Amino acid sequence: ALDGITETQLIDSIKLCFPNKTMIFITHKKNLFRVCDKIIILEKGSLVTDETYDSLIKADNPYREFVADKLS
Repeated sequence: ALDGITETQLIDSIKLCFPNKTMIFITHKKNLFRVCDKIIILEKGSLVTDETYDSLIKADNPYREFVADKLS
């Protein structure tokens, strides 16, 4: 596990080193939710949603609670 400062530095470095590239993160880390252009949620191997962070937290769905819980 990374501490918050190291995690932020790592995210900033990845964004700097790989601009305009498609990257896939598999995470439960709240800091990564906000930097992703799209959040793809799978459940039992099926696509449940494919949304931006902003639309996901505004939508009325159970994943909003998951994201909001991770950010509190």
